[in-house]
Amino acid sequence: MQDLGNLKPRLVIAHGHSFHMIGGLAEFAGGYGVSLSNVNSIFLSDVDIESNQLAGVRVANNRNVVIRNCTFETNGRSLADSNNEKAHLLIGTFNTSHVVTDTCFFHAGGIRNIVRIDRGVYIDRDSQIFNSESSAAWVGTGSRGAVMVFTDAAYADVRGNFDVARWPTGPAGNIPIFPSGRSKNTHGKQASTWLAATPTYGTWERGDLVHKPDPAPSVSPGWRCTAPGTSGTLNEGATTGSITSGTKVLTVNSTTGLFIGAYIKIGAITQTWRVLSISGTTIGVEQALNPAAGAGSTQTDAAITFAAPVWTPEAALGA
Repeated sequence: MQDLGNLKPRLVIAHGHSFHMIGGLAEFAGGYGVSLSNVNSIFLSDVDIESNQLAGVRVANNRNVVIRNCTFETNGRSLADSNNEKAHLLIGTFNTSHVVTDTCFFHAGGIRNIVRIDRGVYIDRDSQIFNSESSAAWVGTGSRGAVMVFTDAAYADVRGNFDVARWPTGPAGNIPIFPSGRSKNTHGKQASTWLAATPTYGTWERGDLVHKPDPAPSVSPGWRCTAPGTSGTLNEGATTGSITSGTKVLTVNSTTGLFIGAYIKIGAITQTWRVLSISGTTIGVEQALNPAAGAGSTQTDAAITFAAPVWTPEAALGA
């Protein structure tokens, strides 16, 4: 058994093209059970990840990570209940994309967050959470955390059956699967999430849905996106740009905060535009609802802002 005082991980993979691990144990580490960084292809299968002092698996600055048939139990042992890294799976603060869990088992007892995603894309295919302890024994009071936690820079696509069995209640109430509202459940082209109000984060398409967690009779159960858009403030309002009438090429003073797929407004032009490409300060764009059309007028050093989505309330439920 490793010395638990030195906070060293059990397995470290840093820099490389690919890493595969099939079977084995990642247990009783003084730090992370498995720490993965700067690797383009990672596959973990049938690994028992248990009783580590920090998060069970830490993923940072990787691409194409698949975790399949793994068991997570009793991780984050040295961390205070309020520490956000007290998690089975921590997708860290670097640029990470496409972390997939498939048929994994997460034991919730004593953990704060099952999965925490600070930056990147997380996809769940079919995983289960099980809690065998009473609510009084599980990370008590209001700091108990949640099944999944997302920041503004993170996105989740939960397509499988992420089953929550016997999730405890108590002073913080029932813990929803998406308490921070930083995720989308995608089926085909349509996405949905669960919030008490329309989201103030993310990019949304026409047809996307927001469901109220506990809708009352005779009121709307949520909202449908009827015009695509991106929420938030672009570069704290400091971005300006120029476009020539009839063209679809925008030149900006800064690309901070811009990304491919974002919806924007260009000065006095009323249409919403979608970002197609970014090359230096040259941005390829198209009208969201009329892709073939160019700019209707010339704009010079005009304000470039995110175009907010339009949300329309769904019909009220029956009494």
